[in-house]
Amino acid sequence: MKNVLIRRDIVHRNGRTKIGEHIDIQLDHVADLAGAVQTLAGSIDERLNPTPEFPPALPLDLGDVPL
Repeated sequence: MKNVLIRRDIVHRNGRTKIGEHIDIQLDHVADLAGAVQTLAGSIDERLNPTPEFPPALPLDLGDVPL
């Protein structure tokens, strides 16, 4: 939620808080947030499109295959 509030201040208050203080965004914060978004998106994608489970493959009997 903290990141949502920071975004709101950046978008709607020209990068300042309600009381007019400038918001200082560091590159590390942006990288952490991008990682969190990627993790969330991956989790949602996995729930909507689960990886199908395949039955175990049967061993091949190469004695029946002509070479």
